[in-house]
Amino acid sequence: MTHKSPREISIGLAKRIRVLRLRKNWSRQQLADQAGVNVYSLKRFECTGNISLSRLLSICLVLGVLGDFDHILKPRERVNVDAWTVPQRAYRQRGGRRRVRSPAPLRSSIDGLVTIET
Repeated sequence: MTHKSPREISIGLAKRIRVLRLRKNWSRQQLADQAGVNVYSLKRFECTGNISLSRLLSICLVLGVLGDFDHILKPRERVNVDAWTVPQRAYRQRGGRRRVRSPAPLRSSIDGLVTIET
């Protein structure tokens, strides 16, 4: 996993904000007016990625993406390592040796006598 620099992240964020603005067919002036931000601050943000957090949040609110910030820096769930268990490995059961059975003795009757052949 490649880590981006803060500058790369802020420029990427500015590009995404610009794309959202253009999808709505808004000019910078329209977005700035609705967000209560100076148009030059918005222009500087789209070009350099520099903006205050409060202005960025205002812009995101107007664009309808403010909820995306709920996922940033959310506390991670702690894992109790002591409760970990090692899964039991299922061992392969081997079959026993095949026993070769001798054929069953043949029985025949000759003149009423029963004999067993082996």
